[in-house]
Amino acid sequence: MFWNINGAGQSIGKGEKAALGETNKFYYLKDHLGSVRITVAQNGSIASYDDYDPWGLQLGGRCGNSGDANAKYKFIGVELDASTGYYETGPRLFDPWSGRFNRPDRFADRYAFISPYSYGFNNPIVFLDASGDTVVMTGQDRNAALTDMQQLAGSDANRVTMDSNGNLVISTENYEVGSNEGLDLLIEANNASARIGYAVSSDEQKVDINGRVIGCGIENASNTHRFVGEPEEASLPHGQYPSKGLDGEVKVSTKVEFSAGGNKSERKQIVGHEMKENYQRTVKGDSYKSAHARANKQFFGGDQSTKIDVRLKK
Repeated sequence: MFWNINGAGQSIGKGEKAALGETNKFYYLKDHLGSVRITVAQNGSIASYDDYDPWGLQLGGRCGNSGDANAKYKFIGVELDASTGYYETGPRLFDPWSGRFNRPDRFADRYAFISPYSYGFNNPIVFLDASGDTVVMTGQDRNAALTDMQQLAGSDANRVTMDSNGNLVISTENYEVGSNEGLDLLIEANNASARIGYAVSSDEQKVDINGRVIGCGIENASNTHRFVGEPEEASLPHGQYPSKGLDGEVKVSTKVEFSAGGNKSERKQIVGHEMKENYQRTVKGDSYKSAHARANKQFFGGDQSTKIDVRLKK
């Protein structure tokens, strides 16, 4: 059996099955991109190791295999087809020799400034390239981000998982749309022609003289202007922009707790509220005011005037 260790924020987890009859366990050691760098046998010996250039090409003289195991998952944790030398990244094949995909991005019209065959905005040390039409878990702790998404799905949490690149994967088999508003929101966001990132933050938070967290421990960024459609739009600031490669982005701190109308709120209400607000702005093109009111109504039963109090966790 193969296991993962701390790859790109992932915790230890079962990986692929080893050769038939294999009784030893092996462990993947990954770098910050999720690339498998070392495969360690159960007895602590190194079964295989790989160094890559920035585009995932295995470096000559710096890769080896003891014969005990040679993991097929390599650069960014995706499968390498040894017969072609291409990485199987899902809908497209990636060639590490050229640093290009074999097919154009189906959402290339959204990125006219760059080649539709390019990988990771031509910055492979920083960016992972996924399908481009999904919610993606970002930040240092993707598992914590996934947990927030699963809690938002409530009783349907087992339908929500993520792939090795942090993309949200939702099973809708035998699911009745409308039966779970949290899961409905995730399905809509995941199927939209926009890329929305979600992350948790463990950064320390500052408070004002009344003990309220400055900035609420939340970041909600969108490529849609904060005041879109309003008369003063041209003279007012855009608001926060998402990270490069994303159309919208939400971050929620783990250091704070929330209340609305004097009542303590569940974390999933806040996560749902922020995801709904970002979805309305990023996908539907709503202004912040309109998106915020919709999110308040869905997750707090209120409107634009509903006040959320944020303080440090005790």
